[in-house]
Amino acid sequence: MVSKYTSSELDFEADLVDKLTHNGWTHVKKLDDATPQQLEDHFREILNQNNR
Repeated sequence: MVSKYTSSELDFEADLVDKLTHNGWTHVKKLDDATPQQLEDHFREILNQNNR
């Protein structure tokens, strides 16, 4: 499979994930190739958990 991303985009993404995880964020690897709907569902789940 040919990647649709350039190496600079992949480097940027890896650097961003690294910075976020070092600042308390959790990298959810199952969402790496998520659809927009899956990302929205995940966000809604987290939002609902935080607003109970």
